[in-house]
Amino acid sequence: MAFFKRLWPSSLAGQMVIVVLITLLSAQAISLWILSSAHRNVIYDASELQLIQRTITLTRLLDETPDIYHSRMVEAASTAPATFWLARNSHIPEEAESRLDQRFIAKLSRELGEPYRGRVRAWLSRYGKPHCMHPSHRRKSEEWAKSSSRTCRNPSHRRFDSHSGKPAVPFVNFSIQLNDGQWLNLSARTPSIPPLVARQTGLFLLLSGLMLMLVIILMVRRITRPLGELTQSANRLGLGETVPSIKERGPKDIRQTIQAFNRMHDRLQRFVADRTRMLAALSHDLRTPITTLRLRIELLEDSPEKERLLATLEEMQAMTEATLSFAREAAKQEDTRRVDINALTASICDDLEELGMPVTFHEGPDAVLPCRPVSLTRAIRNLIENAVKYGEMAEVVLNRDSQGIHLTFSDKGPGIPEAMMDKVFEPFYRLESSRNRDTGGIGLGLAITRTIIHNHGGTILLKNLNPGLQVTVILPGE
Repeated sequence: MAFFKRLWPSSLAGQMVIVVLITLLSAQAISLWILSSAHRNVIYDASELQLIQRTITLTRLLDETPDIYHSRMVEAASTAPATFWLARNSHIPEEAESRLDQRFIAKLSRELGEPYRGRVRAWLSRYGKPHCMHPSHRRKSEEWAKSSSRTCRNPSHRRFDSHSGKPAVPFVNFSIQLNDGQWLNLSARTPSIPPLVARQTGLFLLLSGLMLMLVIILMVRRITRPLGELTQSANRLGLGETVPSIKERGPKDIRQTIQAFNRMHDRLQRFVADRTRMLAALSHDLRTPITTLRLRIELLEDSPEKERLLATLEEMQAMTEATLSFAREAAKQEDTRRVDINALTASICDDLEELGMPVTFHEGPDAVLPCRPVSLTRAIRNLIENAVKYGEMAEVVLNRDSQGIHLTFSDKGPGIPEAMMDKVFEPFYRLESSRNRDTGGIGLGLAITRTIIHNHGGTILLKNLNPGLQVTVILPGE
């Protein structure tokens, strides 16, 4: 079963072609079996009719001509696969062995006429298993012994069919008593049946099968091509790319699916755009009351309370500016390009190292990724700056495996409590013990970073070291 599963194609086109091909071959095999049976019956019927006509003609001629010509006439009539001979006795039992034999005797008697009624015997073997004759009727003339196709005692005398290679058993046996008392005996072997599938038939089946497969492949491609476009657009949309509407084509069911995808895509775009505009408008409108409060606080006398109020307003203004910056970044429609992640990460690390930050980068294997380089640069830079700010240094390592491209950022800081690892990705969430307001953070860096990574189809994981924190970014590789 596992072997057949490995051979079974995974694509829709391959499965449809295999299923139709198996169905076609099965239908052709059944048709050939039915036609072969009908073909064999037609040959048998035609052979029986020809033997009857020849026997009737020979019987009447023998009764109408002198005895001196009988041997020559019987010899001339004996042509393969039928053998005639004259004998004093019939080579067939007196009583017919089956109803079929009796019906055949009645038919032959009607054809010969009333004078021959009761003088006809027959034994048929085509409809059942050939059987040996009764011992009391086993004596045959010398001609029958020489020409018989099958005898009960000596199987080596059997003749064989030229096409099937199987023993040619007696097919029809007649005995008709002539007017002079002699018996005209007939034994005919099974007729040679030519093969039903000739070269022309095989060529026709091959050509018809190829034409049918060509039509099926074209139809399957007509179905799978829009499905492939739908799959690519869905993957790009999941990675946060700007995706144009898909052209509606193909069968009705496929067109309806594409229409539903286009409607969903439009609704998502409107939803994201409306949310971004609302966030930007709210942050922009907060600037006016913050400025007004600052002016009023500046008019107060100097005091510790005044300093605390100004610090709070500065924090509110920083959060507002960060929110506006985040909204502007989200509203940007950056194009996707193929980027070498090794080169991109090395460039970021070199820039930060020139600014005096302790950053080390370990280059990995070739890693090319379709991405939005500006936003991905921001995410990588945020992670490196966080590692330097809270962990004294940053070590960046690039690797890749079957899951994708791995970027690992390690530092020597105090790490993050396990219970807080999910919360640090929430907007404006800060750890008071290590990342308080004095450090200048407002709690949007990791939230923005995770959003960018998710928009590229990746994941971000946190793990405490001893000491330090390790951040792993997994991006889908090609």
